[in-house]
Amino acid sequence: QPLTHKPHLGAVDTHGRLGIAEHAWPKCPCDHLRLARMQHQRRAEHARRAFSERLGSLSRANYLVAKGGWTSTRVEPLFKETLKPFAGHIKMSGRDVLLPPELCFDLGLIVHELATNSAKYGSLGGGEGTVRLEWNVRRMSGVEAVLVLTWIDPRNVEADHDLPRVGFGSRLLEALVEKKWGGRMVVDRSGGYHFTGEIPFDPTGCS
Repeated sequence: QPLTHKPHLGAVDTHGRLGIAEHAWPKCPCDHLRLARMQHQRRAEHARRAFSERLGSLSRANYLVAKGGWTSTRVEPLFKETLKPFAGHIKMSGRDVLLPPELCFDLGLIVHELATNSAKYGSLGGGEGTVRLEWNVRRMSGVEAVLVLTWIDPRNVEADHDLPRVGFGSRLLEALVEKKWGGRMVVDRSGGYHFTGEIPFDPTGCS
């Protein structure tokens, strides 16, 4: 025999299925539209802010490279300028080497994405933590050298550290380090966030 009343929360129908309270449903289709609009506005605002920050990072990196006449650029001033919004919270360690201008331009984007990640999930989010940025250059056989870049953040508040990253920032890091420069990157999120990137380049004219 069919039910003659609407099930309340916790009621079970003749098939053993849990019913849903009438007041649990949106009262009007407008509620769905309003919620969707609010979510869209939040996503759009986040996208605009992220784009603006990346544009600022590009501008700072481009300024330093262009200032030197688009020639080899010192890496330490590049990192300091690009990461200026996080000044005082990043401990840098590495020799102030000269690197090709195109690599320096991309490094500005790379360290900006790493800092953005730490601002979202790590030590740079609360304004009091610190992270470490380390780098060195290994000379290889022939004319090739490899820049080893390491970002160490002891904090990571992601809900699931084992899920692979699929966001724009992760794809950008992969596109620059591995696809454009033919390097490799390793990310360990089990005890904080530990990024290591190895980027090969031609050091001719960078001594």
